[in-house]
Amino acid sequence: MIIEWFKDQLQNNDIFTGVVGGSLFASFLYMCKNMGSYLYAWVIRRSSIVFTVANNTEAFDNILSWLIHIDYTKQKCRNMKITEEYSEAEECSHWVTAPGQGTHYCFYKGKLVSIDRLEVEDKMNQDSEKLTIKFFTFDRSVIDSFISDVIQIRDCKDYIRIYMYSNWWELMTSKVKRDINTIALKDDTCERLVEDLDNFLRPETRQWYLDRAIPYKRGYLFYGPPGTGKTSMITVLASKFHLDIRIINLATIDSDNVLLRALLKLPPKSLVMFEDIDVALDISMNRNIEEPTNASPVPPGQQTKANRLTLGGLLNAIDGVASSEGRILVMTTNNIQALDKALIRSGRIDVQIEFECADRATTHRLFTQFYGDVAAENAGSFFDSLTYPVAQSDLQAMFMMNPHNPERLLEEEQG
Repeated sequence: MIIEWFKDQLQNNDIFTGVVGGSLFASFLYMCKNMGSYLYAWVIRRSSIVFTVANNTEAFDNILSWLIHIDYTKQKCRNMKITEEYSEAEECSHWVTAPGQGTHYCFYKGKLVSIDRLEVEDKMNQDSEKLTIKFFTFDRSVIDSFISDVIQIRDCKDYIRIYMYSNWWELMTSKVKRDINTIALKDDTCERLVEDLDNFLRPETRQWYLDRAIPYKRGYLFYGPPGTGKTSMITVLASKFHLDIRIINLATIDSDNVLLRALLKLPPKSLVMFEDIDVALDISMNRNIEEPTNASPVPPGQQTKANRLTLGGLLNAIDGVASSEGRILVMTTNNIQALDKALIRSGRIDVQIEFECADRATTHRLFTQFYGDVAAENAGSFFDSLTYPVAQSDLQAMFMMNPHNPERLLEEEQG
């Protein structure tokens, strides 16, 4: 009935016919007007590939490093930003120029690329950045090539990378790998640790864990006086097994959730370091220690970061669902007695190693590393003059005062 009425109006009602015809004609004109923009947008979508990278990822640093060194930045870019770049070859940082905020156009393997560098505000109300990269090409394989050449973290044979967590895992620096023969510890401490970690990292060990539904992770506690080689041993292990070191400063973690998030974002087979855990927090690490009863309450909104990170949150983060595949956790402390027993129980800490000050034999090995066997054979009087035990850091400080002249060192000690 409606269709018949509509036909009747078109045949007998000139006004109705004019309104309908005008509407159709206006719609046609509107479509013609916007057809160009629609067609352009369709072509761009079909002929370009876009992806976004946030600055809380390792990929952002790699793309930025690539941008710093391309011809566009060196010759054509006029919107610049000063940034710091670390040189692994020179082992130092340099101030360099990089493309600033805005849109930049360059080429990658003959393909036009637009790069938008924008400042954004993250969920924690902190300034952040992101890169939106658009490739004008139909060829999808160019993205795989870009990832392989620019974004992907490549294995470095001579260096280990050191990351620190501050809302994201940030690459802080790179260090030359350290050989196990450059560290002198008492007895067979080095050999035992290397053997244990080597056994853990074997594929058959991982399968053994999986078959028994045991979380595939390993925890170490290095304890002993300051200057006995705890941190150096971590560097040696990372170098030996090609692991990056990821440091979490618990004093800067402002809540249990932040620590949990840090561990959840770990890549597989990460070596996580909690250094000096007995003093890293302002909270009691031993539940047997009584808190002061006359302490003034802290007004809301003025709590310190330490007040918001709890021991329970730390325990849950270590062996809870946040445990990543193959995670290696190393905690160091100068005072093991200050640690809560729950923190270092089996399952959280698998191996406890005491780092002792050097005895005469350890001192002899360290002296030999600095000056060689011949000098060590003639240094009996130097070894006799020392009071044992002595911290390895104190010995190293003495050796570094005379790096090329052991005779002068011997004369000074005898004098």
